[in-house]
Amino acid sequence: MTATDGAGIRTFQLRLLSMFRGNDSLVEKALTALDADHSEMDSIAVEYEQILRPSVWFEQVPALLGPPDSLHTEQSKGSQPVTLTRCTYSRLPLWPDLEFFYLASPDLPIAHNAGFARVAHAPRAALSGLADLVPWSCLRDEVVERFGPAVEEGALWPPYESYRFRIVEADGAVEHRWMVFSFGLLQIVDND
Repeated sequence: MTATDGAGIRTFQLRLLSMFRGNDSLVEKALTALDADHSEMDSIAVEYEQILRPSVWFEQVPALLGPPDSLHTEQSKGSQPVTLTRCTYSRLPLWPDLEFFYLASPDLPIAHNAGFARVAHAPRAALSGLADLVPWSCLRDEVVERFGPAVEEGALWPPYESYRFRIVEADGAVEHRWMVFSFGLLQIVDND
């Protein structure tokens, strides 16, 4: 399997899908689009279990996806800054308007950050109210940008995060909803 034959991109997408929770219908549609099933996704999840660890990321992911679309270094914040490398890939057909980024140092045992971001040429999610909060259509940053910071934090277990947001509808009605994100991508919207 090489980055040039498309199989690596498919494999990486299946590995990401194996980490999504709570939205079985979207995962099923994605598996169909990839001509895959749960058995294959589970097998890839086992084979590439460690792929998001810095010790293998910088070798295994380029082997699957090819060279990153962008690669740059930046300093971490904190009392002892570390040089981090940010790799960005925008060749994931399941999410054409998104790119997947990874921020880490090969010298550290865990990643600093990983997730989805909107590609530069794609419009931001148009969020005017609750009806627009559709799983896989928007990112956590876009929800915060439109509705303000979360009013409460729930579980934070990367790549999973849950937050309670205050949603003000166009008619002034106020709703509260818990939202679950994986890699920053909206997965679930629950009633308060």
